[in-house]
This record gives sequence, structure tokens and C-alpha cells, in this order.
Amino acid sequence: MYTGSGSYSLKPVIRTYSEAIGGSIKGYVLPSASSPIVWAVQGTDSLMALPDSATGYYFFGGVNAGSWNLTLHALDSTYKDTTYAVSVSTGVVTNAGTVTLAKK
Repeated sequence: MYTGSGSYSLKPVIRTYSEAIGGSIKGYVLPSASSPIVWAVQGTDSLMALPDSATGYYFFGGVNAGSWNLTLHALDSTYKDTTYAVSVSTGVVTNAGTVTLAKK
């Protein structure tokens, strides 16, 4: 708002939401020696996570509800990549479980 003295007085606005607008995906990918990357894909939306190097834990927050394809990609080419689908619901953390990548 313009104050009349040549300056502006701004009031910060913080918007909050009382209902969840998406869901989440969590899981583990092992072994850490495979240097894994996790991709979550739904239509044209692609998200990437780097799992924790010690535990293999990864998390995608605020994703749209519906079916997501998870691709567990090993940077170490001696391991096989794995892809599978998970279903996400609004307000729910979907547990994608623990996946151990196999050697080629």
C-alpha cells in the first residue's frame, strides 16, 4: 500500500492449507555400492531423489495422487535397474518398501 510519503507499506501474507494437496512416497534401495538414483514418473512429471548413502532411504513429498512408476537406476553398471508402479493417495505416505538391486 502506498503511504503518501513516497514509500510503500507491505504486509506479508502467508498462505496455509488445512487439507493435504498430495501424497508422498518413501522407500529404500540397496546396496549403496550400486550408487542408486530413484526416479518417480507420472505422465510428464519426473522427480529424482538421491538415496541416503548409508541407509538407501529416499522420499518424495507432495506428489500428485495416482499411479507413479519408480525406476531405481544403478550408476554402477554391474547392477540391474528396476522399475515398478506404486499407487499414491492424497494425505498418505506410500511405503514403496526395500528393493535390493541384483547384479547383472
